[in-house]
Amino acid sequence: MFNTKKTEESKALPAATIIATGTILNGNLNSENDLRIDGKVLGNVYCSHKVIVGAMGLVQGNIEAQHADVLGTLLGNVVATDSIVLRGRAVVNGDLHTNSLQIEAEVRFNGNCHMGGSSQIEIESTIRLPNGQPAAELALAN
Repeated sequence: MFNTKKTEESKALPAATIIATGTILNGNLNSENDLRIDGKVLGNVYCSHKVIVGAMGLVQGNIEAQHADVLGTLLGNVVATDSIVLRGRAVVNGDLHTNSLQIEAEVRFNGNCHMGGSSQIEIESTIRLPNGQPAAELALAN
């Protein structure tokens, strides 16, 4: 009488977006799902969930996400509402804004860290657009 079978579509998990090794994305990137960067992103990254910069990945711009996990190179600032994890031989040149931070021993981090406390986090980007203009200010309300 009632169909109790679930379809394959209802069981599907949200897909992650992958920027593969050898891929260069020039411009800002917006994602509502998890995001893994193994290639290069030359622009800002905005993600509703988790951003992973793989060991061979490069982001030249700011990251705004719920969680950020960096194993590669990041030349920009990170605003993460929950946590930032810097792992392995990651290289990060920029400021970090988060509630929780983990940094492994071999990581190279040059910048400032701002932890919790404020209802709004604002950072001004030091990254310049291709036309020489400063990138826009990022704001993230907790």
